[in-house]
Amino acid sequence: MIIYLDVIFLENLIMNLAIIFSEAICLNANDKKIRKIIASFVCSLFYILQLVFPQISIFQLIIAIFTMVIAFGKSGLKNVIKQVLLFYFISFLFGGVSFALMSLINRGNYSIINGIIVGKFGIEILIVSGILAFVFVAIFFKNRKRHILNNIVIIFGKIEVKIRVLLDTGNLLREPFKNRPVIVVEKYAVKDLLDKYWIFQKSKIASGNIVINENENIFEDIDLILSGNKEVPLGMFLIPYKSVGNARGMLLGIAPDYILVKESGRKYENVVIGICSDYLSEGGNYNGIFGLDSLDGGSI
Repeated sequence: MIIYLDVIFLENLIMNLAIIFSEAICLNANDKKIRKIIASFVCSLFYILQLVFPQISIFQLIIAIFTMVIAFGKSGLKNVIKQVLLFYFISFLFGGVSFALMSLINRGNYSIINGIIVGKFGIEILIVSGILAFVFVAIFFKNRKRHILNNIVIIFGKIEVKIRVLLDTGNLLREPFKNRPVIVVEKYAVKDLLDKYWIFQKSKIASGNIVINENENIFEDIDLILSGNKEVPLGMFLIPYKSVGNARGMLLGIAPDYILVKESGRKYENVVIGICSDYLSEGGNYNGIFGLDSLDGGSI
């Protein structure tokens, strides 16, 4: 059987592009597309090298980790491991669909070279298998994401605020001071906390040299605070962020005593609340979003 490495490389590159961009959609990390193209190129090059030098297959895991770092940047060991696992899951799904179509069309006419399946597989079939696998991935994550909703209680002194938060795998935001993960919350969901903030803050301050304006309305002034037209309230801080497709912005940060997850009863102390001025859910199904680092990635 004659093998054209350039054709195999092109086919594999198309498939790797589909896999990595599918993962990017699942992770809500669609920025820096050039990095994902480079990562796909590296994967495809390694695939070809395996055909020529099968002994390098032992480096597959290292290449997978290296590819995730290229595609999504450095985000901590825990996130890289999850990215690699997701990459393999999507790869198996894409590979299964492709192999099924290849077996159906070629009626088993394929070869195994150095542990790698090679068969007559046209570009058009490759594209069809990629589309089908992408649809499966989209349906899976859509249904899965519906169920990753947690009910949490923000504890700040004697103030308790109950909200519902949604897992957003693309939320890797951390505050710049102590590198703590951030749970983004609508200002409307924490209005009671903002209204009573000065009452609690006053009880914490022992120095008589600090003047507190108890009449200041943080809830009403939050837009002015985030735009830099009003001073940040004592005990709060600004958290810079950049969302995909949007300009840079600021969140109003506050460090609660701890976060209580109602479903599991777990407490999280090393978490920061980032208050935004917009609604996060059109249907009001949730009032905040948390990332993989903040509440154990929803595994409660």
